[in-house]
Amino acid sequence: MTARESVSLAGAILAGGSAQRMRGLGKAQVRLGKYSLLQHVIRRFRPQVDRLLVSVHSVDEALSRDGFEWGPDALKRRRGPLAGVYSALAKLVEVKGQDWLLVVPVDAPFPPLDLGQRLMRAAQTQQKPVAVVMYRGAVQPVFSLWNTTTLPALKDALDTRGQPGLRHILNDLAHVRVEWPVLTPPPFFNVNSEADLDAARLLVDAQVSEA
Repeated sequence: MTARESVSLAGAILAGGSAQRMRGLGKAQVRLGKYSLLQHVIRRFRPQVDRLLVSVHSVDEALSRDGFEWGPDALKRRRGPLAGVYSALAKLVEVKGQDWLLVVPVDAPFPPLDLGQRLMRAAQTQQKPVAVVMYRGAVQPVFSLWNTTTLPALKDALDTRGQPGLRHILNDLAHVRVEWPVLTPPPFFNVNSEADLDAARLLVDAQVSEA
């Protein structure tokens, strides 16, 4: 039995940021070929989880609701990935038996298809409440797995330190880092600018031509 089969795994796509360098659209709506960035992530992420949340600062009715729940920020006036993770975890505690949350950002259109399985296996093997990706020697905190037992620590960080980043909070939490092999397309590629979007289009086109 794999970790993915034995544990109920929820997922959250962090979509609370803006895309001011990209036509002013929220990143979730930015088009990449036939699909929006959100749709690209959902297509690769949805099969890995039992429940899918899209974590946003506020609900965006312009987005097609395609097999997911909205996860509005629980802490108003607080934005950023840490607030998104906290808000999604807070929703999990409403359902008994859902203790693990897999997180990816909305601007990463190529997340690994085995992300949840590998992070869960590492967290269970090492008995850690957090598992995070390491890629090319760098921590990738927005590609991570969180247990609901971390909620008090996240809330304390948000209340006492304003808005620390996920990388910063990892210094305070027991966690395991999972080394990822170098792949094409780059699995943790982020679209942060028009230049990044052009590069992502080339990667998508290359995938289509190889299919």
